[in-house]
Amino acid sequence: MISNQMAKYTIYFSPRAEKSFKKIDMTSKRKMATAIDNLTHEPRPNGSRKIVGSQHYYRIRVNNYRIIYEIQDRQLIILIFDIGHRKDIYRKFKQSIKH
Repeated sequence: MISNQMAKYTIYFSPRAEKSFKKIDMTSKRKMATAIDNLTHEPRPNGSRKIVGSQHYYRIRVNNYRIIYEIQDRQLIILIFDIGHRKDIYRKFKQSIKH
């Protein structure tokens, strides 16, 4: 059996994350793309944190931005749920999971 450490995860973006990503400046996009690509090999990298109050969502930091994602270990899937500036991403996240 292949362990999760060796398997490669597939990345999917929610429509919300796609929309948010398009609004970000090119320099930050490049850094985010690298960080997201690295998740395919290590979905819980150093510095990733589980979001308080959720069972499945994690976040990684890229400069002043946060990438919120869900890990589905059994299917080897990472769903990028949302991307945003640190000042308002958590408020947006809490509002969106209530609906």
